[in-house]
Amino acid sequence: MLSALRGITTCLTATVTTEVAITAFTGYDATVMKTASRARISARTTGAMFTYNGTTPSATVGHLVAANATVLVEGQANIAALKFIQESGGNAVITITLETDQS
Repeated sequence: MLSALRGITTCLTATVTTEVAITAFTGYDATVMKTASRARISARTTGAMFTYNGTTPSATVGHLVAANATVLVEGQANIAALKFIQESGGNAVITITLETDQS
C-alpha cells in the first residue's frame, strides 16, 4: 500500500531514440535517487519500451509505456536500473517523477 503522504522528489526528462539509462535524463541527481521509492513514467509523444532489470530494451524486450500513458515502477533498485528506447517512429519524450515516502 502506498503512503498517503508522498513527496515529489524531482522530475526528470529525456528525448529517447536509442537506449537511454535514467542517469542520462535531465535533472538526474544520484543523491535524490537514493531516496526514491516510486517512479511515475509518462510518454508524451510516442510510446517507449523500458526495462528495470539491467537488460537493454528493444521492440520485443521490456515493457511498453504507450504514448500519453503513465506507468508506475516501485523500488529503488528497479528505478536505478531503468532503461528506455523509443517504441517506433519519432522520438519518445519521457518524463519521470520520482516519489518518496519520506516527508
